[in-house]
Amino acid sequence: MTKSPKRMYIIVAQTVMIIVSIFYLSACDTLYEQSGIQITDNNITGSFISRSGFEVMFDAHLTLYESGESQIVEAKRKALTDNDITSMIHLCLGNEKYQLFKEWNISREGWAKKLARANEYANTEKTTQSYIDWLEDSLKKSSPVVTNTPTDLVDFPSNILNIAYVATDETADEIAKIGFVRNGEFLFAYYRDMFMDIVPESLTGMDQFDAAHETLEQFLRRRPDKPTISQDEAFKTAQKYSNDLGIWPNRVAF
Repeated sequence: MTKSPKRMYIIVAQTVMIIVSIFYLSACDTLYEQSGIQITDNNITGSFISRSGFEVMFDAHLTLYESGESQIVEAKRKALTDNDITSMIHLCLGNEKYQLFKEWNISREGWAKKLARANEYANTEKTTQSYIDWLEDSLKKSSPVVTNTPTDLVDFPSNILNIAYVATDETADEIAKIGFVRNGEFLFAYYRDMFMDIVPESLTGMDQFDAAHETLEQFLRRRPDKPTISQDEAFKTAQKYSNDLGIWPNRVAF
């Protein structure tokens, strides 16, 4: 019995969705442990264990449907060049004058400023006592004078994830953090503040709380506040930056 093209299309679509789901779940290091995937020829095997103890194992042979009537678009993965990375730093920082650092040491004065800002929100949902305690401890251990040595982009290795710090000068108070891969995967992440943590809304539900990983106070602190800008304003901002990067079409259809 032969399968119809429609039936084969459904099978292929389901297979692709399964593969995407598997790769997504295995990539979520904060949610899943002991994940592993092996691909040999047309066979894919692997397993992962969720933090709740749910284990998934798979061993599947993949056969992709081929047809002369199918529309095929070939795409080539782009590697980030040093010029690309530099352009994105300029765009995100809003300043072409900056310095790059492999590590950033905060002075006693810097810790004192952070503690003063945190104390403004003491006993509110915007901060926690454990965070204030950490700042106080960091302040006690800090040095009055620190040294931060600038470096160049070429000093970072290729084909691995690099973490760097960006500042307008060696004495700046606000330090941005970036993640990037030189000449490899198209990956670039920018954090306006080196201590900023980006948390998807899907990870803020109470079903994601794990007492073995953090306290309830720490978990609730990650929940997002009400946005200070509208959805339309956020979309326009995203469109502007995408346009500046040259990756957004002139028209967007929904």
